Amino acid sequence: MLLFIPADDRDEWVKIGGILKDEFGDDGWTIWDEWSQTGRNYNARDARAVWKSLGNNDTRAKIGTLIHVAKRYGWGRASAPPIAPPKPRPAPAPEPVNRSTQAYAGELWLAGCWDDDAVGRHPYARKKGIEWAAGAKRGIASGKLIGRNADCVIVPVRERALGQIQAVQCINTEGDKQTFGPIKGGCLVLGNTLDKKIPWYVAEGWASAVSVVFHHHRGNAVCAVAFGKHNLDATAQILAEVFEPEEIVVLREAD
Repeated sequence: MLLFIPADDRDEWVKIGGILKDEFGDDGWTIWDEWSQTGRNYNARDARAVWKSLGNNDTRAKIGTLIHVAKRYGWGRASAPPIAPPKPRPAPAPEPVNRSTQAYAGELWLAGCWDDDAVGRHPYARKKGIEWAAGAKRGIASGKLIGRNADCVIVPVRERALGQIQAVQCINTEGDKQTFGPIKGGCLVLGNTLDKKIPWYVAEGWASAVSVVFHHHRGNAVCAVAFGKHNLDATAQILAEVFEPEEIVVLREAD
């Protein structure tokens, strides 16, 4: 339902946050934050601050209002959200000498498709048992490791977990990975980061993190994607400094 509603109007964005918090408490945070990330001006720190400022019953809008808004944007009149899966199209060329990989990462992220079904139907996601977007997008990318015009899952790397996107990792249909932009100082966090007492983990890759949070713990956990074993400890340090959970477990995969 939420995918039918643009997350760009701030008043509507806050109202929907209030509805979800009123209905689900802090369990609604993950739903609202993932939808918020579809907005053009998404800012992770702002989203957390707004959510914390929302008190239960501080809005007269209820779940019926959310349904009404969704219907206004077409929900109920179509079988799928109006966000189409990516179609083959000319891809941005591999980064030229005069353009940084970080700039290319930004272009890839903006051009990607956030639809749960589109990401879930990507061959790599299906192989890993991932049926929804899980913080990622799907799009076309080109690079030496992934090939030209490759159909990829595009996973964002956020500055100190909450900041702007500083890089993306592109995973093609064969599972080959290529990162554009700097990984150092960044990660991706999945799960309800408002709960400090649930299990918190750090995993090397996106698929592992999704499996930990949503398959093993049924959503009742948090896991950060470190984007490689060399970044595991640094990512754990970021979690400790930014979120201050009670305990962080680093998941080290056998070589």
